[in-house]
Amino acid sequence: SQVDLDKPYELPIVYQPFMFTSYLFRTKHEKVLIVGLGGGSMVHFLRRYDPEVQIEAVEIDPTVVELAKKYFGVKEEEKVKLFTADG
Repeated sequence: SQVDLDKPYELPIVYQPFMFTSYLFRTKHEKVLIVGLGGGSMVHFLRRYDPEVQIEAVEIDPTVVELAKKYFGVKEEEKVKLFTADG
């Protein structure tokens, strides 16, 4: 994972924008499931560009969730739920 802390909503890794190709076919999403949280760049991207979408992120490693919250600004809020479980 890679996150620019000054612009956490940008997707710096070349494959990441392709994760959102579903928006080409359906422009309005109500819910998004992210399997594998990493540094949370996909959460930041969605919060900026689709602020109404409900995000659920599942990460198997509790340490990754802790690090994403502590160092990368990922936080649970009304529209963002984090789950520590096997996706």
